[in-house]
Amino acid sequence: MKIVLISNYIPDGQESMLRFARLLYKNYQDIGHDVKIIHPPIILGRFGKPHQGLGKWLGYIDKFFLFSLKLFYIKADIIHLCDHGNAMLIPYIKYKKHLVTCHDLLAIRSALGLVPENPTLRSGRIFQNLIASALSQVKFAACVSEATRQALISLVKLNDSQTQVIYSGQNFSYHKLEKENIQYRLSELSDLTLFPFILHIGDEKWYKNRPGLLRIYSLYLKQNPASQVKLVLAGKPLSHSLKQYIHELGLKEKVIECIKPTNEQLEALYSAAQALLFPSLDEGFGWPVIEAQACGCPVVCSNNGALAEVAACGALTAPAENEKELARLLEKAIHDQQTREQMIREGYENTKKFTTKRMINEYLELYQKIIDDQV
Repeated sequence: MKIVLISNYIPDGQESMLRFARLLYKNYQDIGHDVKIIHPPIILGRFGKPHQGLGKWLGYIDKFFLFSLKLFYIKADIIHLCDHGNAMLIPYIKYKKHLVTCHDLLAIRSALGLVPENPTLRSGRIFQNLIASALSQVKFAACVSEATRQALISLVKLNDSQTQVIYSGQNFSYHKLEKENIQYRLSELSDLTLFPFILHIGDEKWYKNRPGLLRIYSLYLKQNPASQVKLVLAGKPLSHSLKQYIHELGLKEKVIECIKPTNEQLEALYSAAQALLFPSLDEGFGWPVIEAQACGCPVVCSNNGALAEVAACGALTAPAENEKELARLLEKAIHDQQTREQMIREGYENTKKFTTKRMINEYLELYQKIIDDQV
């Protein structure tokens, strides 16, 4: 099968989307398919910063004008647009066999005023409306969760028969590490082997809810004043405003920053953590939940967005807004040994739904159906 994967504009730095496309590429290549991965060219975008001012608009020209001209000449059995955020390219491939993977509808929902926590500027509303309009022209959409699929049907008005859930497979083979391996990998970071800790993976996007995370952790400490459990925030460097909030909550000595850990270090963090605390306000999928469960780490998360669906019975969940309940569940996950063992066992079973092999097989089956006009 000749497959073309359309990946993201590299200067945008959307690492999770780039990894997703590379994961598909590697597996298709290993199977023996004729697969090619293409990115929008960096032509005008090199003259400015990609996320602001003139550079942002030059990047749009690269992505949605200069690149679109190339798409007319693509010859393949199937074209896979790997990120729905590039949906404005759909009009240029809609007469070829194609599909798009839809990861979440958070930006579109925000642009429609459905997310008061994330007001959108006029330019952002126009941009997301263009994406939604282009998505309505797609031949078929694979969605990473049922929650995302339902949002797509509701907001973009696709037919049920034009969509299918294909759960994402892990892009790194996370598993529980032995104590010696954990200590070796964490020795490269702060002294994380010297104390127990709760883990959060993410950044400061509105839906990651890091202020709420800090409040939940603060409530946990108030319920357990003798606890020595710290909070490790893994991901991008903390902003000044979040550091200030940590100080206001009296958590300066309790919160540890872990900047951009490698996959190997992250595997050790999951394996060592007392629990993953993940109280997102919304998620299209929620990678850290599955990664933690694969490493035998109990998960306490919100049930917002796709999280309840993805975490299943292998996690303790409550609405992100109910911070007292999440603090209580966190205490239970850490201190109730019977509950803890059950969470670890059921969490590991849950990860079996999210294997890369299953994802690849389902995509290849869908490709063939599209090629054969069966969908």
